Amino acid sequence: MSENDNGPARVPASDAVPRWLLYAVSFWGGFQIMVLEMCGFRVLQTHLGSSVIVTGTLLTVFMIVLSAGYYAGGLLSRKLGTARGLFRVLVLGALYTAVVTSLLLEPISSLGLALRAWFGAHPFLQGGVPAAVLSLLLYGPPVFLTSMISPYWTRLQTVASGQDGADAGQQSGFFMALSTVGSIAGTMASSYLLIPFFGVATAANATNAILLLLVLAGWRLTWAPSSKQWAVQA
Repeated sequence: MSENDNGPARVPASDAVPRWLLYAVSFWGGFQIMVLEMCGFRVLQTHLGSSVIVTGTLLTVFMIVLSAGYYAGGLLSRKLGTARGLFRVLVLGALYTAVVTSLLLEPISSLGLALRAWFGAHPFLQGGVPAAVLSLLLYGPPVFLTSMISPYWTRLQTVASGQDGADAGQQSGFFMALSTVGSIAGTMASSYLLIPFFGVATAANATNAILLLLVLAGWRLTWAPSSKQWAVQA
């Protein structure tokens, strides 16, 4: 660490985050996405029924949002270039989940019921349109933002390694695998424990709170002075 007239030098945001935190955010991001998806299944099942159209619509919406998030994460990593930039985005996603789940779950669900009544004469639209609207309003923004984690971390780690091309495949595979393991854990935890015993709102808020704590920890650490034990190593 060097010093100048302005005090201790600050390291780039990507260099101030410990590896364990990058891994934890990646894992819990995948966990949280699947918790929200399982919550979506329960909400839509309760208000719209469990038809194939409703289920298929939710899955389609989630895959579209995930695809957009993966692509946007890659673009954002080039524009912002620091871990702090992604932490800022993830804070917004976590706050959205907290507000919608705590305050707007019932009003938005009521909107789905109104849309179902509106399209009552159309068998496909009466399930598909409300399911799409509820999925997007309740879970679209946080899933979109959270899905940026893997491509974003991949670029930061690849650039940090100094092997921009050679290391990209390895880093991409690692973070996608870690996120997928988190998704597996999130699916099982929400299906067998969180939603059955605690309900949708508690499940989403509890897991979202953990993600927010991890993100805020990263936000704080990116302001810390350089030190070897906190450096992101290639």
